[in-house]
Amino acid sequence: MDKNEEERYSIQLDAIVKSLLGLSDRCIIGTINKFFNTNYEAGQVTIQRVDPNFHRANLNYEHIEADLVLIINGITYHMEIQTLNDKTMQVRMIEYGIQLAEVTETKDGIIKMTLPRQVVVFLEENKAVKNQQILLTFPDGDEKLYDIPTIRFWQYSTEDLVEYQMYNLLPLKAFKHRKKLRYIYDSKVKTLEQKIKEIELETRALLSTVKEVQNVMSAIMKEDVLEDNDIHNIFLALTNIVENLNHNFIQKDYLATEVIKMTKTLYDPEVEKRGIEKGIKQGIEQGMEQGEIKGEVKTLYTRVKLSVEEIAYEMELPVHEVQAIIDEMRI
Repeated sequence: MDKNEEERYSIQLDAIVKSLLGLSDRCIIGTINKFFNTNYEAGQVTIQRVDPNFHRANLNYEHIEADLVLIINGITYHMEIQTLNDKTMQVRMIEYGIQLAEVTETKDGIIKMTLPRQVVVFLEENKAVKNQQILLTFPDGDEKLYDIPTIRFWQYSTEDLVEYQMYNLLPLKAFKHRKKLRYIYDSKVKTLEQKIKEIELETRALLSTVKEVQNVMSAIMKEDVLEDNDIHNIFLALTNIVENLNHNFIQKDYLATEVIKMTKTLYDPEVEKRGIEKGIKQGIEQGMEQGEIKGEVKTLYTRVKLSVEEIAYEMELPVHEVQAIIDEMRI
């Protein structure tokens, strides 16, 4: 994978992660509690979502965007999720912290900056991931160690995510297969035959992970603990991650369609049983506005990189209608 492909791949995964962090309070509260060692209950606290966009004044006002910024009970929380190891993360967290700091003035006229509570989550297993620590040295020689909690996501099992109610992170379990797939794909010593065989084995393991997450979601749906839109977006993110891995490493035309079919087989009966009128099929049947349909098609085509046929299958639209929308929007 060349540098440009790597960048596009990273941008796609970043968009998927941000979509999961944008789910309902009820869906993300367990993640907040576990990573920040809090004990909030959804519906019992007011969660304010803060605009995560900033401009770095010291770098020609370069635009930067934090992954998640919340204010709960007057306390600011900031979370960053890294797909890969990043040696610049400590410095970036300080930059974010200063941008997000609450600035007040004491009665003596002293400016006080209160940094947010911060945490960094690394998705891909890597022994090089270090605890995010920064030693701040002041002009008078005084030093202060700033220790940012560092979460190694690969240490969490699917059972852990369910136990701690970290529902919004369930689709990210599929990401654990990226490292091995890339190793096989980029290998300079393996023959083409070896690569095909090993990628096929890892693809089976990936589908097993997908099935595991889907089974967990099936149980969660029966307990009625999540909002309908959360469930839809969790399944969509899971499908998108698989498609991302497929596009970059596996390259099997059948894979995305198979995962969509697996998800629909599980999701649609539960939707009908609970009387949910949201989701792709139900939304269309209820007369989803044309603008919303176009927006969904554009997202799946430009950001998720699904084919026209895959989009038509997922949205249950005629192929010619999807193609007409794409042609009309000139994307």
